[in-house]
Amino acid sequence: ENISKEAVGIIVAGNSGSAKTCLTTWLLGKLTQNNPAQVLVLDPHANRNLLWEELGLTTIRDFNLIEQQLIKLEELLDNRRNQFENGDTVIVVTEELGACLKNFSESNRVQRTLERLGSEGRKYGLLLISVNTSSNCVDIGISAQNRNNFVTILCGAAARDLVEMMWKIEDMRQRWVRGTAYPTVIAGAVPRCVAVHPTHGHHEEFDILGKEPKGILPVNQK
Repeated sequence: ENISKEAVGIIVAGNSGSAKTCLTTWLLGKLTQNNPAQVLVLDPHANRNLLWEELGLTTIRDFNLIEQQLIKLEELLDNRRNQFENGDTVIVVTEELGACLKNFSESNRVQRTLERLGSEGRKYGLLLISVNTSSNCVDIGISAQNRNNFVTILCGAAARDLVEMMWKIEDMRQRWVRGTAYPTVIAGAVPRCVAVHPTHGHHEEFDILGKEPKGILPVNQK
């Protein structure tokens, strides 16, 4: 509920079928509910992700164009640092950055861009939401030191892996995560806690092919 105030950047990570994309679309609706924003999705697998089209979101799937767009975002960040007003809020969703980085010609530069967006972006009206299968910061292109600038939302198997390290097996939080079809754990820039998945928390059984989401909000775009 407090994500709009807490997040400098957001990482959503989890295994296939853990409802990462549905959670991300819910986040977009939540973040733009009171303040419209420019929303851009950078997703090399966008032709398999019908939710973006259903929500009317501008999507780029070509690797070269994704790389160019990320570099332009760093240029926009530098421009806004020298201005008194930020202009419109810009929210950028990246899907599977690990796959993207392997296909970029200047992957080291893009990694710097990602870290800057995570540490500086929100101050200047730029919010990065990174959606990945892996929660490994190296795969995402963000250093371990800078990852704590992000609110990390772990879904499915990634959530279960984290609670095993965090809490003892008899702890009610670990028991709850293990017994939930679509568990969610929040970490990173906020205190670690468990949370009900906003679109799939009502399902009692997991289905890798997908379950019907609930409560997705419209995205208020400029």
